Formats: sequence, structure tokens, C-alpha cells
Amino acid sequence: MARQRSSVDKTKLVQVLVAIYAAAVGTAAFGWQVFEHIAQRPILRAECFSPIVVVSSHRERPQVKYRIRLSNVGSKPATVYGLSAWVMYSDVFPRGLDETIKRSDQNPPLPLKLDVGDLRTFLFTSSVTSFEGFREGQHRGQCVITLKSTVGTQEFNEPIDVLSAILQPSEK
Repeated sequence: MARQRSSVDKTKLVQVLVAIYAAAVGTAAFGWQVFEHIAQRPILRAECFSPIVVVSSHRERPQVKYRIRLSNVGSKPATVYGLSAWVMYSDVFPRGLDETIKRSDQNPPLPLKLDVGDLRTFLFTSSVTSFEGFREGQHRGQCVITLKSTVGTQEFNEPIDVLSAILQPSEK
């Protein structure tokens, strides 16, 4: 009788050890799948390069040219459906100037597929509504970029330094 009980105990012990092993392997496999899902995705970045303000005369509105670079630093491709931006010059105007900047016609058309490691640069231009605030020199600002893609809607807030230069009119 004792011999039979010992055999049953060993069988139960083996069953428990197999169940523990199976639970550990199943948990590890599930964790790996979650990691793969999170890590293996497109990751988009947007940067606004410091613009240059060009003023040809005191009567004209300053032209501001911005370069915005999009990159896919993730591990899967993504498609960009929409791109918009606005800037605020905090030290030029006391309350700041909210200004929507417009995409130039020379840009790649949207929707745009960004493969892994791709970089695309977009040109945005605007005319500043008030000339008085833009004296020659360097100004602090913020560029907010809104990106709509297969990843979702993302907003990037980029500090920028605005360089302004007043050009003298050329004599003809």
C-alpha cells in the first residue's frame, strides 16, 4: 500500500512540475508577443529647422521660410496623410503671434509612404503679419507640427530660433 501511494505522489509531482514549466513557457511566449507588438512599429519624428526671416524693404511683409523634416525611426513603414504647422514668436510680440504656416507647392505630395529610415523635408512659407516686431537679429519661438499618419495623430512641439535679416533694396 505504501508503495502504491509513493507512485501516486511521484506522478502528481511530475504533473505539477510540468504544469509550472508550461505556465512559465506560456507566460514568456505571451510577453515576447507583447514586446514584438510594441517594439516592431513605425515611429515618426518631426523637426522644424530654425527659419530665416527675409525682409526686402520696410514696406513689405517679412517672408519666413521653414524646413520641417519627417523621419521614420521605427521598424515598420508608415503613411503620412496630413501635415500642418504653426509658430509662435514669444519674444518678438508681447502676447506672441500665432501664425499658421503653409506648405509650399514644391513638397512631396501627400499621402506619402515613409519606409524604415526614410527622411523627407518639407518647405513651409509664411508672411509675417507685423513687420515692427521683427528687428534684425535672433528671436525665440515655438513651432508646433501636427502629423496625421497610420500611427495616429501626433503633435510635436519644437523650440526654434528665428533669425531675421533686413536686406537693402537693390538699385537697378
